[in-house]
Amino acid sequence: MNIALFNTIVGSGNIGDQIIMDSFISAIPTLFENSFTVQFATHLHNFGLTSYKNNPKVDFSNSCDYKFIIGTDLLSARIAKTFYQWPIGPISSKLYENTILVGVGTTYESLLPSLYSKLIYNKILRKDIIHSVRDEFSARFLSSMGFKVLNTGCPSIWRFTPSFCESINPEKQKNVIISLSGNRVLRNPEADKQLLFQINKLYECKYFWIQTIHDEKYLNSLMPDHNYTVLYSLKKFSEVCENGAVDYIGTRLHGGIFALQHRVRAFIIAVDHRAIGFRDSFNLNVLERKQISELPEIVLKDSPVQIKINIDAIAEWCSQFGAKCIYF
Repeated sequence: MNIALFNTIVGSGNIGDQIIMDSFISAIPTLFENSFTVQFATHLHNFGLTSYKNNPKVDFSNSCDYKFIIGTDLLSARIAKTFYQWPIGPISSKLYENTILVGVGTTYESLLPSLYSKLIYNKILRKDIIHSVRDEFSARFLSSMGFKVLNTGCPSIWRFTPSFCESINPEKQKNVIISLSGNRVLRNPEADKQLLFQINKLYECKYFWIQTIHDEKYLNSLMPDHNYTVLYSLKKFSEVCENGAVDYIGTRLHGGIFALQHRVRAFIIAVDHRAIGFRDSFNLNVLERKQISELPEIVLKDSPVQIKINIDAIAEWCSQFGAKCIYF
């Protein structure tokens, strides 16, 4: 079997995309162990106007058995406005024809796709396969255009079975991993300073997770004299989770999910509709910014992790390809 994998890591400035991609490949390894896989980028231009003719990569894409786009927020009601994130248009869309979505979400919260967006999605998305999305809003968005869809959640949460969640210590730890979203649109200096103030009172050793290049600059602007240990790689993040007796508190959604994957209890602060969608669909422990003043009371209590993944939906989606999720 031949697979084209549209890799959302290449050209992305957000390490959250790597967390999602690694999670998907780990969840259904037999799909890739028994296939020849070629990877293409989603965040970069794959081909120019004249490079389709006699191109072996294009030939592979046209003839492969399955094409997958994994995670991230590629769906948009105004796809022309998100071209910087996903440079797809009338020419490049040919490479994506018959693509299948896996845990993909929406960039902006709108259920009314433009005519141009509908044309692109109808050209590239496979119609005989059920697509996988990561929240109910994205499911409604795709369904409104006539596609078959299941809300499986993001592949990064597929391992959170009841037994896995029970293995996460619900008690407060002495150390903490913090994150802040440095994205200009998601910043809230007043609320984020309050968050850091609360965390500083609650924990001894503090680590700061860098998910994008903007995050550390934002932290330094809020607290120039901080003494946090900065984590730049998933390897270091993993080591702290495994050895540091830590909690996770921050505005980076997939930073929190990565911590949970390493059996660290996590309090994710919502900064847009995406984290709220995870909370509403799967019961992730997501707080709103208006709850930051309540953080000491919330953190000091035991907080059992009670994530509710849709095992049936995940299993049904995987079965289309003769695959099975290894977690259940």
